[in-house]
Amino acid sequence: MKYWEIVKRLTENPALSGVAVIGSIRYELYVDDSRTLQSATHYLQLGTNGTSIGEAGNIDFDGWEIVKQQVTWQEAIQAWADGEVVKVITIHLNYVFSPNEKMELWPVMIQDGTWYVED
Repeated sequence: MKYWEIVKRLTENPALSGVAVIGSIRYELYVDDSRTLQSATHYLQLGTNGTSIGEAGNIDFDGWEIVKQQVTWQEAIQAWADGEVVKVITIHLNYVFSPNEKMELWPVMIQDGTWYVED
């Protein structure tokens, strides 16, 4: 997604946040409590966090994504039953359930899975 698109989505829904990874730099955008767009830069290879966005360079590039919000497995199953696509990630597998397919659950998905509702 383009920079202007991510800014529009975040200002319309401040509960969301955005992320882009370019090389060894992770860029984050969010709207704070005063409805001001904020940014953070994390240099992944160096492990230093909190550098101001200005030091990292221009953030007006493509490749932005909305950060997916983790949900409980119960919320994910309800979302799937309501016709949404859900994803579960475990150390052994990543699986996406579409609403038109059978959902087969394994104990590892419930016990150790990280669940998301896809856009």
